[in-house]
Amino acid sequence: WSSDVCSSDLRPPAPEPLAAAPPPPQAVPRPPAPPKWHCPACRREYDSAGHCPADGLATTEGAAPPPARTVEYVACPRCGRGRSKDAKFCPDDKELLLPYGMAVTEYRARRRGETAPAEKVCPRCGARSPGSALFCAKDGEALRP
Repeated sequence: WSSDVCSSDLRPPAPEPLAAAPPPPQAVPRPPAPPKWHCPACRREYDSAGHCPADGLATTEGAAPPPARTVEYVACPRCGRGRSKDAKFCPDDKELLLPYGMAVTEYRARRRGETAPAEKVCPRCGARSPGSALFCAKDGEALRP
């Protein structure tokens, strides 16, 4: 060992202080999204209020909810019995099967002795709608019997 070397010279140099981390970037506030409107029946979304051009219902504010899990059935409009969706005719009445809601409505109307008109005409635009429709599919106008 040499006597002219000091023990302090053998130490590694002190680390340099770390530079301060830059501040996190400020979040740029986004303007609020314009309100969405949706049709409660078909769940189509629109940018403004009004009527759904597909089915005539008034739109509801907010995003459309997720679709519900549905089970498809058909029923006989004469006897009201439900069948699987693959069936076309009622095996008891030989009647053409309809979607469940339509068939049950027709079945109940027959039980009460009511007859629905074959079709209705919109008083505002003249569009023709099925006899069971309550509102015009084009402009949402109430249909009269």
